[in-house]
Amino acid sequence: SKDYDLTPSEGEVQNREVLAKGMNTGGATWTLEISYVCGEPRFRARVYHLGLDVDAYTTTTSTNWINFFPTMVAQLGINGFGRIGRLVFRAAMENPEVKVVAVNDPFMNLPYMQYLLKYDSVHGRFNGTVEVGENALIVNGQTIQVFAERNPCDIP
Repeated sequence: SKDYDLTPSEGEVQNREVLAKGMNTGGATWTLEISYVCGEPRFRARVYHLGLDVDAYTTTTSTNWINFFPTMVAQLGINGFGRIGRLVFRAAMENPEVKVVAVNDPFMNLPYMQYLLKYDSVHGRFNGTVEVGENALIVNGQTIQVFAERNPCDIP
């Protein structure tokens, strides 16, 4: 496994295009973690390979899009689980290219989140299973961490 830390250094343009290439991608697993921590983008590319020569590099661009391999799954954290947050959650759960990994809402407890997701008065019943775990929602068998932080910068 090789890790590439692609976090922009101070003074660098924050809009970046992240590209990775390998001489042979057979049997390799590529992941790219992109997050914003207190408004600062953090990029990390991980390449799990079997003896492959792998190179990762960054270039600055004028867009916010991240270009990587099309099979990459974007990890999504939702801040706020009100009407819009639940709508984004439902759309993300239907998209195989997006994985919801966390929800933050300081004003809702887990049983209420479960109820609102299952029985939405605007969008109808959720088409799947919704259960409550320890500090998590378990939706269609997938564990989604739940936080109750007023300041999103305090989310681990």
